[in-house]
Amino acid sequence: MKGITPVVATILLLLITIAVVGFAFGYFSTIMTTVGTETQKQAQQTTERLSKAVRIDSAGGTLGTSLYVSNIGTSDINTTNELSVYVAGTLDSTCTGHWQNAVLNPTKLTNCTLAASCVGKMVKVVAPAGPTEYSC
Repeated sequence: MKGITPVVATILLLLITIAVVGFAFGYFSTIMTTVGTETQKQAQQTTERLSKAVRIDSAGGTLGTSLYVSNIGTSDINTTNELSVYVAGTLDSTCTGHWQNAVLNPTKLTNCTLAASCVGKMVKVVAPAGPTEYSC
C-alpha cells in the first residue's frame, strides 16, 4: 500500500486551513457587524433620551397646586407620555398627562394643576433624561 505523498498531504492541509479560516472570518464578521449595529442603536437612544431634560421653574403658587416646568433639553418632549409628576413620592395623576401643552419644545415652559397642595412637600418630575426635584 502506498501512502499519500508529502506534497498532496501539504496541499490538503493548506486547503483545510484556508476553509477553516474562511468560515471563522465569516462568523466573526457577522458578530462584529451585529454588535456594531446594536451599539450604534443604543447610543442613538441614549442621546435622544438625554436630550429630553426638564427643570421645575416653580411649584406651589397661591393655592399650592401650580407646577411650571421648562424643557432645558434640545428635543421636543411629549408631555402626555414622557413626563410624570410625583408629590411626596406619590404619582399625581391629575397633572401627569394633563399639561397645558401636549408637546413641550426646547426652551419653552408649560404648566399643570396638581391634585392637592404641595406646600411643604417635594415635587418630582420624571422626564426621559431623568428626574428633577423641587421643594414646594
